[in-house]
Amino acid sequence: MPLQSFGLLPLTVKASGAIAAQRLVDWGGKQAVLNSSTMGVARNAATDGEIVTVDSIGTAIAEAGAAITAGASLSAGADGRLYVLDGVTYTQIAAVSLPGASAAAAGDMLEVFILH
Repeated sequence: MPLQSFGLLPLTVKASGAIAAQRLVDWGGKQAVLNSSTMGVARNAATDGEIVTVDSIGTAIAEAGAAITAGASLSAGADGRLYVLDGVTYTQIAAVSLPGASAAAAGDMLEVFILH
């Protein structure tokens, strides 16, 4: 089944450094790092100074950093991918995986509901 998303508020920002598509972006226009407060999920890749579209409200297709089950609370990892919130390493909530959306391994894409 193809992935879908419903971004309600896409923002365009100037990238501050390289940003990979489907990775989390912080409020400074950088690819998110571990436990960043995030703006949303990048729709496209961008290099430093380029424009990136970030889904900030609604759902988005995002890249998993590890296995994720449906309904899991998610946090940014050091690579901007999503990881399951565990209260120890991953502590800042960024999104929730939707019902029926899961990832078997790092690099898998899944639909998430964006949270701030």
